[in-house]
Amino acid sequence: MSADTLWRLAQEQSGVTMSAEDFRHWREHHAYTLDEAAAALGISRRMAAYYEHGDKPIPRVVALATQALT
Repeated sequence: MSADTLWRLAQEQSGVTMSAEDFRHWREHHAYTLDEAAAALGISRRMAAYYEHGDKPIPRVVALATQALT
């Protein structure tokens, strides 16, 4: 298991950040495409896809930005 995966699991268990499923739910709830979600968050489409698929841990600042955009 990679270090990124271990870090993400630890963060999810401690409730510090959002999960990939939560990110996907946020995006779909607001009817954003990946491109639109990325633009709203100020990140690249690729990073949004990584977050949504659980390939990269979602930084706290991105999780907070999703809350601010609701």
